[in-house]
Amino acid sequence: MNALGNSALPALSQDERYAAMVEKLKRLGVHVAPRTAWKQSFGSMEGSEHFDEAVRLGAEWRDRVNRGES
Repeated sequence: MNALGNSALPALSQDERYAAMVEKLKRLGVHVAPRTAWKQSFGSMEGSEHFDEAVRLGAEWRDRVNRGES
């Protein structure tokens, strides 16, 4: 069964699957940001007073998760 839930359809590329999922979400009334929206905010926190703390907390969380802790 493919990503659209219909085994009669041919295999779709990643871009085609993404476009199909976006269309399904839009029909459900969900706002879907453009695929490259992350680029607008990437790095925007650097230089803020909270950047170093966010990096530290993220590293601590990843370390705990990788060790199997909650």
